[in-house]
Amino acid sequence: MRGYHSLLAVAAGTGEVLHARLRGSPAHASRDVSRFIAQTVQRVREAGARGEITLGADSGFCSHKVVRACRRRDVRFSITIPLHKRLHQTIAALPEEAWTAIPYVLPGAGVAELPYTTFGKKGTPVSLIVRRVPPNPGSQLALFSACGYHAFICDRKGDTLYLEQDHRRHAEIENVIRDLKYGVGLNHLPSGKFGANAAWLAFQVMGYNVGLWVNSLGLHGTPLWMNTLRHRFLALPGRLTRSARRFFGGPKAASACIALEKNPVAPVTPLLEPCIGRPAASPQSALSRRWPPSASGKSIARSREGRPVDSG
Repeated sequence: MRGYHSLLAVAAGTGEVLHARLRGSPAHASRDVSRFIAQTVQRVREAGARGEITLGADSGFCSHKVVRACRRRDVRFSITIPLHKRLHQTIAALPEEAWTAIPYVLPGAGVAELPYTTFGKKGTPVSLIVRRVPPNPGSQLALFSACGYHAFICDRKGDTLYLEQDHRRHAEIENVIRDLKYGVGLNHLPSGKFGANAAWLAFQVMGYNVGLWVNSLGLHGTPLWMNTLRHRFLALPGRLTRSARRFFGGPKAASACIALEKNPVAPVTPLLEPCIGRPAASPQSALSRRWPPSASGKSIARSREGRPVDSG
């Protein structure tokens, strides 16, 4: 079955999509990721970023290609590593003194750091940081396993607890993917053509970023999800009525004004200022255009008495 798989690069903290790319056919997570990393770093540098760049990713991107691409472009990395049998035994054999306790709902949670060489003996020496978590009621564990482990590799220097906590920020991309699917329109790709679907992805990402900027620049309080933002400010409710065997359509001005009054913007833009605080218009005066047109090609309007007349 032919499928489409997208690569996304998201800025941690803001959620802005820095780069997006669509891949055709069944694709592994790390396919073409070297070029994708190079393009993302180039975009970020051209935008004015001069500090240290860190790549955070899940275990699907744990490959020598990703590590080599990061080192080639002076990018730090923090990547989750799959726990194979030998690595799991090595972690389980660590003495209790090697673990640093962390706050958790159950006692016994901790973080440990040990040297590790990735991808064979000729691989890259990195730091392996492991988080140990006691099982919660109902959690699934391997047979004869007393704790669950989450490990990642990184080439960053610093406090182990800080690096472990900062690595969890890579999970923020899950919220971005959710918002792109259910808040914008990326839950499906509308065409059978690869180029059309790639353009669809680009437009969805641009619309999502604009929504984030509206949240940060124009709205007070907690940022809104894209679905909420779209329905409150972009979707204009309408009403379809029938009279004299004709259909008439138009906006519901009252609903639009109520939505704006409940969600004031700061500062109030000139486009929205006339609507805020103004009493709702009557349904008859709100209908500026009528459909369908008359037989002569002229639009149909209503008189003050409510009867359809030819507006000429």
